Amino acid sequence: MRARCAELTSDPPPAVTAAPPLGGDPGVATYMNGVYSEDLLTATAATFWDVQRIEVLRGPQGTLYGRNAVGGAINILYKEPTDYFEYAAKGIRCNSVSPGLMNTPMVQVGLTGAYGAEGDVENLIRVRDAQCPMGHMGDGWDTAHACLFLASDEAKYVTAHDLVVDGGLIAKFA
Repeated sequence: MRARCAELTSDPPPAVTAAPPLGGDPGVATYMNGVYSEDLLTATAATFWDVQRIEVLRGPQGTLYGRNAVGGAINILYKEPTDYFEYAAKGIRCNSVSPGLMNTPMVQVGLTGAYGAEGDVENLIRVRDAQCPMGHMGDGWDTAHACLFLASDEAKYVTAHDLVVDGGLIAKFA
């Protein structure tokens, strides 16, 4: 992680300390599922493997989080417990599909302004295609085929799985 940070910015990565500075709270407030924790070490001790996502906010965050965190805030959100195993014993499979960059009419109408001039669908498609490792966005059929596979007998032993249909986009940033 440190080497990756160094590639992205010329600033050295911040050091993580176990104790707050003398006389007060740390400059960056740490939260676990929205609940304040004294320091990053306490928040992550022995539980970092179960993280769903980490939200990092730079700058003063006292208004948003209710603490005077002058350096920012880190909110570590852990995965919710599931009943996958209870259902699996009954022969019920629980899976999900997470599509990535898709080329759909709704995307073309709603996002053109975010990728240049409003209404410039060709630019939107060109930019989003370039972001995908496969060189093009998926479409609704890609997601539909993934759902059909999970619902089929060919996936009879697949459960508690999130099938990512993104053309390798997540792997590009892993």
